[in-house]
Amino acid sequence: MFFHLLQLLINPTAALMAIHNSHQGYVKTRFFSKKLLFVSKPECFEEIFSHEAKGMISRDSLHDVKKPMFGDGLFNSHRETWTKQRRLMQPLFTKQAVAVWQDIMRDEAICAVRRIQQADSTDVNMS
Repeated sequence: MFFHLLQLLINPTAALMAIHNSHQGYVKTRFFSKKLLFVSKPECFEEIFSHEAKGMISRDSLHDVKKPMFGDGLFNSHRETWTKQRRLMQPLFTKQAVAVWQDIMRDEAICAVRRIQQADSTDVNMS
C-alpha cells in the first residue's frame, strides 16, 4: 500500500486504479499522520456518509484541499452547511423524480465512457 501512496504523487490515476484493482471496495490506511480512506465501489458511499452523519468519521481535514475543485457544494460541505444543502436537495431524489431523469443520466454516462475510451490520450479532464 505504501508504494501506491507514493505513486499518488507521481501518477495519481495509475495509483488509484492499482488501489482499486488490488483491494476492491475500500481501503483504510495512514500516510504519515493522516488517515486515508480510498473508496472504489459506489455502494460504499452510503455507509461512509451514514458514519459521517453519526460523527464516526470526518472529511473536515480534506475540506480545504478539495474546496478549489468542489467549492462548498453538497459533496464537499460539512456540518450545518451540509445538512442545509441536503434538505434542499432531498425533494429532487424521490423515486418519482429520479425516474424522470435516470435514463438521461445513464445515456450521458454511456456517452462519456465512449468518449474516454475513444480518446487518443490516457489523460482525462475530470471537469
